Amino acid sequence: MEEPDPPSQRRLTQDEVQDLMQKMKKLKLVKDRTYFLKKYPKCFIGSEAVTFLLTTHYCNTIPQAIALGQELMDSDYIHHVTDDHHFKNEHLYYSFRDEDYVGPSVAKLLLGGHVTVHSDADMKGLMFWNKKYVLLEAQEKKIYVYHSNLSSNPSAIIDLQQGVLETAECECKSGSYCFTLSDGKLKWVLCAYNSKSQLAWLEALSNIGVNFREEEFAPTKESTIYDFTANDIDGNPFSLDQYRNKVCIVVNVASY
Repeated sequence: MEEPDPPSQRRLTQDEVQDLMQKMKKLKLVKDRTYFLKKYPKCFIGSEAVTFLLTTHYCNTIPQAIALGQELMDSDYIHHVTDDHHFKNEHLYYSFRDEDYVGPSVAKLLLGGHVTVHSDADMKGLMFWNKKYVLLEAQEKKIYVYHSNLSSNPSAIIDLQQGVLETAECECKSGSYCFTLSDGKLKWVLCAYNSKSQLAWLEALSNIGVNFREEEFAPTKESTIYDFTANDIDGNPFSLDQYRNKVCIVVNVASY
């Protein structure tokens, strides 16, 4: 019967991470590399780093070495050079964080302890919806928008100091869970992927004092059910007037 892997070792301190980096540089594991004619400075290969961690006894097994590499990513010490991968025992390029990188990265914000809600969401552009990863930094009252949860730099920052939150069903995709944010000049439409995520965002925004304004709907001229038009099972419109003087059952189904 095979013995289970020993438990992972304790987290590395910042000094130990610096020591690990210096050892990797001394062994020339960290160097400039080229991939498809593009140069990536001062990077190392994931599989080579795993071998290094095993031979220098930082870890005892490959799964432990991969877990340690991922821990270094989560602690914002290293990142994939194009922010497309978690740490893997593969021929992928990673680099240590430069002190002068723009940031903040997703990992750094999460480590800060003031992110109250974060999730994937669609964000409305000029013509299309774009998948993003968004975080609410409650202390700064800002929403940071990233391309993914591995990104080093935000693609946009929404300042909520003077923000107004309002429902925006008229601008949303069918069957979606959207909300609009506005600072009086600019407006952003975000679409959560489910009602639970939407509710978490609305509550978190309310908790930092973002004003909530219900969307105003224009009154309709319809006065009875027979004045409305609906779609049949094939999506074709039909008038409910054809059921006048008949008994009708109306079922109102909510999606939240």
